[in-house]
Amino acid sequence: MSKDGWLASGSSGRRSYYFVAETGLERFREAEARIYAPGTPEWDGRWRLVYLPASLDQGARLKARRELKWLGFGQLSATLLAHPTAQAPVIRNALNALSLGERAIAFRAASEDFVAERTLQDLVAQSWPLATINREYGDFLKHFS
Repeated sequence: MSKDGWLASGSSGRRSYYFVAETGLERFREAEARIYAPGTPEWDGRWRLVYLPASLDQGARLKARRELKWLGFGQLSATLLAHPTAQAPVIRNALNALSLGERAIAFRAASEDFVAERTLQDLVAQSWPLATINREYGDFLKHFS
């Protein structure tokens, strides 16, 4: 958790301790807002897309994908991620935190009417681990209900 920025460590004399880092607090705030938000936003049929520059080094690209996936983005390709309902301020904050505000491109798009619904369903299934999420959520409910 320290490596991912959730925790920081300190010491006092010979004693070491861990505490929630500022980035960890921010993640908790984001998660709280998503979990306890009043209702799920209705999907308007448009996707929020983030294009990561191909010129990013592998480490920066991996970090960006990890952070965007944390926000619920699915990975369509090595440089393109999608989310059905992400809000612009959340995307902007994430890209700025990754120092990508001036390099990544965020935009909204909708599929054309002639695209088969099955094609979109296949894309979603490839981009988000929905079966795993469903199973783990079921386990969560069993454990905490």
